[in-house]
Formats: sequence, C-alpha cells, structure tokens
Amino acid sequence: MVQILDATLREGEQTPGVYFDIHIKMAITNLLNRIGIDYIEAGHPAVSDEITDAVHRIATMNTHAKIGAHARTLTADIDQALHCQVHFLGIFYCVSNGRLHEIHQQPLTHAINNIAETIRYARQQKPDLIIRYTLEDTVRTDFENVITAAQAAVEAGADIIDASILGLGERAGIVDLAVKVLNEVKLVGRKGRVVDEDELRYIVNMCK
Repeated sequence: MVQILDATLREGEQTPGVYFDIHIKMAITNLLNRIGIDYIEAGHPAVSDEITDAVHRIATMNTHAKIGAHARTLTADIDQALHCQVHFLGIFYCVSNGRLHEIHQQPLTHAINNIAETIRYARQQKPDLIIRYTLEDTVRTDFENVITAAQAAVEAGADIIDASILGLGERAGIVDLAVKVLNEVKLVGRKGRVVDEDELRYIVNMCK
C-alpha cells in the first residue's frame, strides 16, 4: 500500500517568498484531507509561537490525515510538538564529521546516543506515535556515519527513515535508498513489503 505525505506547510514554506497565514494553512489542510492525503507535515513548533499555534490548530482539526511536526533531538522540542497533539513526529539530526566537530562538538558515538535516546523518549511519551528519523546533509557525510545513525534510529523505535535513490535530494541529500534498505534487511529485518534486491540495483543503475 502506497501512502502520501504532503510537506507543503513545512518544507514548502521554506521556499523564499512563501508564507502561509494560519487560516491559509488550515484551508490547505482541509483540501489535502479532502483529496485523501495520508500524512500532512504541519511545521516545526520550536521555530516560533505562531507555528506552534498553527500546528496545534491543524492537529486538532479532526482530519482523516495524520498530522505531523518536526523536532530536533531535544526533549524540549519533543514535548512542544507532542503538546500540539500531533500524530507523527519527524526527528532530524546531522552526523557529518564537519557538523559533529565544528557545531555539535561531540563524537559520533555521542550523537548516536542522543538520536536513540530522543526517539525512545518520544515513544515513551506517546506509544502510538509514528516516528520518522531524517539525516541531514548526507552528501557531505561519511556513509558509515549515515548507516550507523539510521540503524540506531530503527533499533530505538523509529518507524520511518527518509531515503532517496543515490541519496539525491534538495539541499544536500538524504540516505541512499539502496544502502539503507539492504543494511536494514540484513541487520534488523524489515516489516512490510519484501524488497526485490535485483530491482533495487536496477533502479539505482538507471539513475546514475
């Protein structure tokens, strides 16, 4: 079964010159819900009080679509998002060596523990929460770091890991679909549809 996640209200609003008032966001949510979208990303509550209010109002609109929010690997972000009564949570953290050393100032092992602990914390606060983990800036990240972080997220309870073929993506890319799937199948096991490895290799080669 294919499900659709719409990121207009979060990712879309990051486009230069694009801004949605709360009443516009709610109208967009209604339209997306009416056409049958499964998941709607409503925003990152920690960014501003206005976005927090919008996410909360959207999450309590009684839609069939599940409403989600973004959060950093901070318990304060998790608490703020869950206070908005969202149904799923997208947690993001970059594990590139440059970001780890220059900004986070911590080794990979500490970053992995932070990611896993945050996911476990979110799960404890809301057991039925759908959790997605997104690795940022994978084009400039050693793949060993990428796979280690993604694996830790799955083991900690993440339901979804963002991926794309060859790690392509706007900004600086996300997890390579082929590498992620093959590692997940071998190391953890995967729920849901069986992945045809030959077809996966075919589509990767087709996109090179």
